[in-house]
Amino acid sequence: MREKPLFSQAPARVRAYLDYNASAPLRAVARRAMEDCLRLLQRGGNPSSPHAAGRAARVALEEARERVAAIIGARPLEIVFTSGGTESNNMAVRGWECLPLVVSAIEHPSILRLAECLRASGTREVRIVPVDESGRIGAGDLARSVGGRPCLACICLANNEVGTIQEMEELAPIVRRQGGKLHIDAVQAAGRIALDVDRLEADSLSLSGHKVGGPPGVGVLYVRKGSGFCASQVGGGQEGGLRAGTENVVGAVGLAAALEEAECEREVQGERLERLREKLWRGIERMPLRARRNSPETGSLANTLNVSFPGLDGASLAAALDLEGVAVSTGSACAAGAGEPSHVLRAMARSAAEVRGAIRFSMGGGTTEPEVDYALRVLAGLVERAGKCRGSALEGGIDGG
Repeated sequence: MREKPLFSQAPARVRAYLDYNASAPLRAVARRAMEDCLRLLQRGGNPSSPHAAGRAARVALEEARERVAAIIGARPLEIVFTSGGTESNNMAVRGWECLPLVVSAIEHPSILRLAECLRASGTREVRIVPVDESGRIGAGDLARSVGGRPCLACICLANNEVGTIQEMEELAPIVRRQGGKLHIDAVQAAGRIALDVDRLEADSLSLSGHKVGGPPGVGVLYVRKGSGFCASQVGGGQEGGLRAGTENVVGAVGLAAALEEAECEREVQGERLERLREKLWRGIERMPLRARRNSPETGSLANTLNVSFPGLDGASLAAALDLEGVAVSTGSACAAGAGEPSHVLRAMARSAAEVRGAIRFSMGGGTTEPEVDYALRVLAGLVERAGKCRGSALEGGIDGG
């Protein structure tokens, strides 16, 4: 009998993948590392088991832990493997439950929505810190929210939608002076910004495998030794007692391999991606339809460009680009299913039309100049078509109406 194909969905026709902030393609080095690990574990092996197969799995897991720790300046015992950035952020928020929670208005939904639930249930005091038009947290605003007493401050180092990088050298001491705890969401920063937990003054820090070209479904939570962190998932004694459950050994190995390669090429790729980002923006500026750049020109991720096309519908524009093989997004992939306007752009005081007409381009190691050129050609055609049909419904639906 002929075997059925494992996947019925034919591969999508993608000519320009510009959505690295949602998920980076799996790196070859990560795939090879995971294949080696799968061969190691093909006869079984729980890393908590004392027999030879279990010990082999444990060695692979601990080597991955050591490699991740070395990249962020941590000790291996401070690295907790999780299922991804969302779980890491949730664990961090719950890790110091006795402290008031201070979060910025542009945090990832895994922070903001949990904060909203805790505030609504009356179990946690929550204070929201505003940002300026570039998406930056002001030191004065943070100090007022901290309010002269210990708190848990959650700050996203690099924003996933617009790429704004927070100035942690100014913000971290404000939390520290009051004896508070600082959690840093470094999911988008990993492989793009040098990470050192001591320099950042982080008590905890989150990473995600698929953002750096590792596999989805695996992440990291760094927890500073002696910080008083409490486990929120109990059961066995895995991960130093902070996260119960059998570890994803293969995922951890793939994450470590991808993160190492991303760190090795970080500076060279950063310079190259910045050139491609500015080429993309210059091409958009030349288009007849007015556009607004939401990503700061300085102090932002080199790979990220968020642009508003007031008068157009960003979701429809992204769909039209997809039909032509150009993959972009309208914001956070984790919030896409909710169909809500970008809370990041609203917090940055963008108009309703600018929020509705925004799309995000994000690039990575596999992005080429011909891909950017192709994306610009397709986008220019769609924008020209929108200009000609202004005031009427467009076939394909990219007019905001």
